[in-house]
Amino acid sequence: MTPEPIRMHWTTVREFGSRVRDPLGFIIGHKLVLLALGILAPMVFGFLDPWKFEWVTTNSKSYLIIANHGYSAGESLYAFYPAWPWVIRGVSRVFGHPEWTAYLLSNVFSSIGLLLFHRIALRIHGETTAWNALRLMVVFPGSMFFFVPYTESMFLMVLMILWHARIRERWAWVAVAGFLLPLIRPVGLFIVPVFVAEIVASRSGWRALWLLLAPSLGFATYLGNMAILSGNPWIGFEAQRFYPAYPSIAKIGDVVGFLKAFASVQPVHDFLHSPLDRFVFVAFCCSGVWIFRLGLTHYVYAVFLGLVPALSNSLMSYTRFACLLIPLFLVWGQRLRRPVLDPVLLLFFGVQVLLFLAHLSNHWAG
Repeated sequence: MTPEPIRMHWTTVREFGSRVRDPLGFIIGHKLVLLALGILAPMVFGFLDPWKFEWVTTNSKSYLIIANHGYSAGESLYAFYPAWPWVIRGVSRVFGHPEWTAYLLSNVFSSIGLLLFHRIALRIHGETTAWNALRLMVVFPGSMFFFVPYTESMFLMVLMILWHARIRERWAWVAVAGFLLPLIRPVGLFIVPVFVAEIVASRSGWRALWLLLAPSLGFATYLGNMAILSGNPWIGFEAQRFYPAYPSIAKIGDVVGFLKAFASVQPVHDFLHSPLDRFVFVAFCCSGVWIFRLGLTHYVYAVFLGLVPALSNSLMSYTRFACLLIPLFLVWGQRLRRPVLDPVLLLFFGVQVLLFLAHLSNHWAG
């Protein structure tokens, strides 16, 4: 084959598909690569049967326990929010096999969320930024949790449905999504200040003021559910004491304590001393000015879903939390260009693979 056909063939491969097909192919291809790595991983760790490898470990195991047996299996389980286990339980009653149902749901939900993210970014920021931001988000180390049965996939999908519905002024969908977010993850309640920022930034937003009731009602439903199950609506917060960082909103004002936690870095990726979590947090802080330029709504979202979890959780699991920092990937997609972008993508994916293998081998990943 002569150089000219080779060049034409490479150009065709790079430009394959339309604006819809490109992101879908990239998302599915990435998930198939992780699936293949999961099947081949037992060879690395000395197992013969990949399907007997521990695909469900750490927090995903806790969600499966709740889905199968409820919260009564242990007081520490109350630290986990109920919406994701509810969905697993409901769907697995139809299809069976809760573990594989959870994996399927996680990947379907994250695929929908990522596609909606690309569509919104394409509409607002243009094709180049949207494509770069999507690739950065997919291969980001913490985005490994879009593949395994954690809450990140469901949260991303519901959040993107909310954002897409807000753009199209489908207020009923916005309300439903806003109601669900506090039932999926604790940071879901922080959509309230994001709504307030959107109302302030948009002249027409005041007619949507009533939407603030939706996440408040969702959070009240969460408290009511905990009260029915345990007799104590606040047991989910009290159950945090079973975990190393003992997450608490009261830690936000403890600047000295946070600086001590930040300085306690060690050359190991564990609960409280991970260099990776600290590097991601520094990268987030350094991107703050760029995020501010995106607009008030993006900035408020970044502060409440980027800064508050870092302070309240002593940086534990920060790399995982950061996979939901939508404004961060948008500004990286705007700012990073070749030749810098490609090495960053490779570095992200390499670290993501290491975290994935750690998760499958029942080691801490985030």
